[in-house]
Amino acid sequence: MSSGYQAESGFWCNFYYAVPWELREGLPKGSALVLASRYGRRGILLDNLFQIPSVRLNAERADGLALTINLNFRDAAPTVLAIENSVLHAFSDRQMADAKATLSINALNFKLLMVGQADAMNLMSEGELEIEGDASVLIQLAGLFDQFERRFPLVTPRPAWDK
Repeated sequence: MSSGYQAESGFWCNFYYAVPWELREGLPKGSALVLASRYGRRGILLDNLFQIPSVRLNAERADGLALTINLNFRDAAPTVLAIENSVLHAFSDRQMADAKATLSINALNFKLLMVGQADAMNLMSEGELEIEGDASVLIQLAGLFDQFERRFPLVTPRPAWDK
């Protein structure tokens, strides 16, 4: 435990204290990702936000798929989401004429939608989200991503992986 007291940064201090806490208490309950404040939500850059689903894209599910979606932000630069060769790309300041769907939404509501803190149907009924083109593409897109466990053990045995 003395290593925790001697740690020079908050990161290492937290790491040293997390192990004994896990051994005594087990894993923390709950796995919801919460963007704590409205300032935190506004502070996430859209370019950074697109990196998260890029990591979660399941290459086997996206194999052979070519998909393009225009994001027409009302308060930010338009963006194209494209999946080619099992890789998700985001291109700012672009729109594609042959996109399968176009979403019109403000940046904050899109961020909330991406992290699961907003519902697409509610946004549509409130006039905050408009979809032009094939809306089923969005359902197809949602099925391409892996869901990772947010909490995982550092020192206690990990449960078997489901394949």
